[in-house]
Amino acid sequence: MLRLANINGDLDFTPAVADFVDPVEELSGGNLRVETADEWGDFASDAEQQVVRDVAAGEVDLGWVGTRVFDTLDVKSFQALTAPMLIDSYALERAAIGSGITDQMMRALDELGVVGLGVLPDGLRRPIGVTEPLLGPADWRGLTFATLRSNGQAEAIRALGAMPGQSHREGREEGLEHATIQGFETSIWSHRHDPELAVLAPYVTSNVTLWP
Repeated sequence: MLRLANINGDLDFTPAVADFVDPVEELSGGNLRVETADEWGDFASDAEQQVVRDVAAGEVDLGWVGTRVFDTLDVKSFQALTAPMLIDSYALERAAIGSGITDQMMRALDELGVVGLGVLPDGLRRPIGVTEPLLGPADWRGLTFATLRSNGQAEAIRALGAMPGQSHREGREEGLEHATIQGFETSIWSHRHDPELAVLAPYVTSNVTLWP
């Protein structure tokens, strides 16, 4: 059995990872099984960095993280995938992954002591507003806008006039409840499937793709 570090409570919000995990037992004829170790990192803002380091240290066999995280670990080969407003459609996302360029990007992971198995597609991330929709640069000014840790995403948020805030799940919800966070990014699918989040922050700018 292999253990896979998962920063979420389960894999419901990462179906691409679930589609990797679920068939392993069947395809291996029952010789191999992947068990998820949920809530890895305890929903801290650096949970993804913890996953990478713990896989490298052998504390867990496998893990998944967003490609956004690697520029905080001095690996910059993935930055083109999450450059702001560059990959703005699912067709382009599929083309980028299918081109083979991600195989070249993963070679740099050797520097971190981990091996990349693949780059999986995820939902396109949209700006979510708390009190009003974020429709133009003026709407961003003065906001604290939450993401997981990523140097490139933090720079993009500053360029839009907002202050980047680092949070994940529980920290984000607490920030929304106490008005210390006025916006964040997520996919429409994730927003729709989290009723509490949709109440706290109901405004989705559906025609702006920040990154995949």
